[in-house]
Amino acid sequence: MRLVWVCALSLWFATGLAQIVPGQQQAPPQAVPVGLESPRATMDTFLRGMNDGDLGQAVKALDLSWVSLLERPDRGPKLAFQLWAVLNRQEYIVLDKLSSSPEAKPYTLAITTRRGSTVGQVTIAKQDDKAFRFTSDTLEDLPRIWELVRSKPVITGLEDPNALRFDTDAWAEGQLPEEARRPVLGIAVWKLGMLGALVVVAVAMGALVQILARVLGKRVLRLEKSSRAYRELAKASMAANVLIAGGLLRASLPFLNLPGPVAGAVGFIARLAEVVGFTLIAFAAWDAAVFHLTRRLQDRTGSGEKLVAPVLSRLGKAVMGLVAALVVLGYLGVNITGLVATLGLGGVVLALAAKDSVENLFGSLMVLIERPFRIGDWVRLGSIDGEVEDIQLRSTRIRTFEDSVIILPNRTLVTDSVENFGMRRFRRLRTTIGVTYDTPPEKLAEFTKRIREMLREHPQVWDEKRYVYFNDFGPSSLTILLYCFLTAATYQEELVIRDDLLLRIVRIADEVGVEFAFPTQTLHVKDETLPKFLQGSGDKPNPEA
Repeated sequence: MRLVWVCALSLWFATGLAQIVPGQQQAPPQAVPVGLESPRATMDTFLRGMNDGDLGQAVKALDLSWVSLLERPDRGPKLAFQLWAVLNRQEYIVLDKLSSSPEAKPYTLAITTRRGSTVGQVTIAKQDDKAFRFTSDTLEDLPRIWELVRSKPVITGLEDPNALRFDTDAWAEGQLPEEARRPVLGIAVWKLGMLGALVVVAVAMGALVQILARVLGKRVLRLEKSSRAYRELAKASMAANVLIAGGLLRASLPFLNLPGPVAGAVGFIARLAEVVGFTLIAFAAWDAAVFHLTRRLQDRTGSGEKLVAPVLSRLGKAVMGLVAALVVLGYLGVNITGLVATLGLGGVVLALAAKDSVENLFGSLMVLIERPFRIGDWVRLGSIDGEVEDIQLRSTRIRTFEDSVIILPNRTLVTDSVENFGMRRFRRLRTTIGVTYDTPPEKLAEFTKRIREMLREHPQVWDEKRYVYFNDFGPSSLTILLYCFLTAATYQEELVIRDDLLLRIVRIADEVGVEFAFPTQTLHVKDETLPKFLQGSGDKPNPEA
């Protein structure tokens, strides 16, 4: 089954990924992205995004196909700020001068120095997907152009972007000594020092968060260290540490200006830490919410915490984990919308392979909605008889009375009948009491009457049905039938009540003078068939005879 899963998943992943990862396969025809239909639309999209602080909108107008997927989240905004700084030093862009035709030729703007000499150009051209973007050649040449025009004043009325957003090296050149700017493994010493300082700050803030969590748990909320709420609070504080470290690292990346591959790897690690930290915090918050909900349900039904909590907790975490995985795939450049929409044949194969898993999930939902049993109940499913030990999304674990463990797929809960002994209102006690045949009728009647009175007065015997009657002539006893129901919640409690009742019956028999019968046999033989020495003559057999 694992091999089938691996093959199906591989086929599905390869089929979907081939359609959405750039460079793997020609993408199917699609509509031109909004805001990139012409040179005018692209320039308008870029300038509006930068002026409004919407970097995502502005980066959409850049051709970043030459940048690795891991670098794009950090490299894209830097290039956008640098391009904006160059344009704002060249001229005031009049959109009406740019063509609005989808078939327009590339738009080119010459970039000149302060003295008027041309040092490069900014070009907007149509891409393979028929969208107009600032070309990759323009973006790759931006650092060189910037070095030549950085001293040029900004056009009156336009904004001068902070160069620290994309050019921290230039700031370091004028502020730091040469030793601090010396590269080690391709990274300046001051950048390595800043990374180390970020690690120290992240560790310090993480320690502070954990201390605050302990104070909140012990002093404010008065939680026991072994309680579930305290453990969830501790997990949330550890997740907050990861989230803080990732956030600090990602916030510092624009100012570190690390080399391309290093910046991409560090940026991905920072984003991954943020996703993991946020997901773990969401897990803890979800568990806390489920715990609160099921405690309220426990007050009404007595079964919420042991049944609803495990299934609901795992189901919510599975959904959040899936969302987190999709976010990480998005960081890797995977088109999530395309992934969902273009599964194709691979999706069909995966659906067939996942048929049992879907059935198991529906079984889990049935357990959650109908609550046929809870953890600790004694159940019987077909030939399986035991105590429910754990309920998961795929299976339910049952410990048999031989102390073995059976992993039962949850789909059986949908198709098979479930007999729950733990939901019995009463537990039946049916037994027979045999007394000797020489018991007088008066004592037999007194004995049964005393037992009925004892059952009527017993607090854990159901009032509706209590039967104690002389019932049959057995092979070696007079048989009395005892039939009643016990108000016992568990099997152990049932055994305790049975023990008490049977001991009381033994005491009643002793008080009335009734003896319990046991299997006996009496052999009657006619006298004429016996030897003479056995017929009472007193003669002994002759050994010599």
